[in-house]
Amino acid sequence: MDINHDSYISPIDALLPINAMNESGADQMLTVGAPPILAEMIADVESYYMDANGDGYLSPADALGVINLLAEGEFMEDVYDMEDYLPNEPYDLFGDTPDNAAQLELDWGYAFIESEINNMYDVDAFQFIAEDDRVVIDLFNEGLESGLLVELLNEEMELVASAESGADYQWCEGNIDVPVEMDATYYVMVSALNTEDTGNYVLDLFQYEDEWWEPESDSEFGDDIHGNTLEDATQLDLSWGFTTIHSHLDYSDDLDQFSVEVTGGQLAVSTYHYDYDNLLRLSVTDEAGNLIGLTQGNAEGSFLELTVTDGTYYVAINSLDEVSASYSLDVSHWSEEPWMLEADSEFGDDIHINELSTDATTLVAESSEDSFLQRISHIDYEGDVDVFQFEATHSFISASAYGTNWDFYDIPGLTVFNQAGEELFPVVFTEYDTIFDEGDEFFVRDINILEWKDEAEADFDPYLDPYLESYDEEPEIVICWEWPGGMYPAELGATYYVAIDGGYRESTGFIGQYSLELYQFTPSPYDPFLGDDEYDSSAEPESLGE
Repeated sequence: MDINHDSYISPIDALLPINAMNESGADQMLTVGAPPILAEMIADVESYYMDANGDGYLSPADALGVINLLAEGEFMEDVYDMEDYLPNEPYDLFGDTPDNAAQLELDWGYAFIESEINNMYDVDAFQFIAEDDRVVIDLFNEGLESGLLVELLNEEMELVASAESGADYQWCEGNIDVPVEMDATYYVMVSALNTEDTGNYVLDLFQYEDEWWEPESDSEFGDDIHGNTLEDATQLDLSWGFTTIHSHLDYSDDLDQFSVEVTGGQLAVSTYHYDYDNLLRLSVTDEAGNLIGLTQGNAEGSFLELTVTDGTYYVAINSLDEVSASYSLDVSHWSEEPWMLEADSEFGDDIHINELSTDATTLVAESSEDSFLQRISHIDYEGDVDVFQFEATHSFISASAYGTNWDFYDIPGLTVFNQAGEELFPVVFTEYDTIFDEGDEFFVRDINILEWKDEAEADFDPYLDPYLESYDEEPEIVICWEWPGGMYPAELGATYYVAIDGGYRESTGFIGQYSLELYQFTPSPYDPFLGDDEYDSSAEPESLGE
């Protein structure tokens, strides 16, 4: 509803769409102009998000929604007071890795998420399925001193593009705008540039087609600012993994040369022309002058993807029809190594001691109110052990560890010790401990959901009555894989140690990056419903004695 993005909802937010409709009438948004997220990339860009209700059209409903909100007396105050309005995650609601990423539901190509980096080493992972041939992603920083990082991963979980936000209350200096493969799954990872920072953010994602709007060119037609030879090729910056050039073939036999310096991995180059009658030739040459890629393209443009080693490569564009033309060039480079979380050290540094000692790395929460701790590090070699210490702030500790390379079968081991060095064992509540051998790597729980519903309430649900009357089965036994760690009783103020090693149970093969997660809590007392005439344990002692 904040049409002009000034952090207020005010009458101007209703007037803007009204004025736009007075000028050009109600219409589908893509005919009105490109959205603000494409500013500095597309020539005809609206200054404001006119589509207040997100239905893909500029219509009276957009102004009416703002007017109704103002009539209810709801508005956004100054940007520095926004914390009162932002959602807070009581726990880490979004997964840290692509394999548990939250699905983004695109509404007319848009996805808009307000969330937070709520603990050290936190990452929020999202995924979407490409429905159009380009995606643009921007990120607004709402409170992280060092800024934020947004990363785009492909289906193989390889990093293909990234961007950084500025300091407090700024959007990315240059957002992600790259071509994507239709119907493919992509992952969006949001994290703090400083792994110890926490704060809120806004993630803005939009999908669109190349042909919807004309891009803003880097020069006037006829200027010919890009050289024709390898020696005067325009150097492209791929420090964020991608770049896009909108330019011209300024005369019939013009050839535009570009150079890129990359490390080993994949190099993808594509070009799109604005005139369907003009075909473009795209070629890639290595630094020795050897042609390693050539395509003559078609009406949809030209595309090459090559496996490359460290070095400089040259990309050339010219017209097959020997005519002048305008074009867009996208160049991307990524490593074939899978994306990994940001760790506290480089693999092999082994910064954590191997023994229980007061010299063990101390895990400290950001504030006295925080009960969740996370640390990402490495088992650096076979036999390595990482030991951490922390102070109990609640009566229970939930501890777990997992390997962040989700393709690797082995998982790290986790052991908790008290200050005296005695190993502690997790509490497991089950009536079925005797069913399985002690070596079985799973535990069980029972579920009988019908017991959760008071039978008196069933009178109000005629559809459930027949099922209740005929139900005489035993509670379901659900088998769950056991995971390293568990829940441990703790003494407030006491020091505890947690040790991560290279193997869980008989497995000893884990080497690599892991995530250690500790959550401290105090169980809340729970009194089940015992009927109107039953004893109520929450009653005052004085009244019970009367």
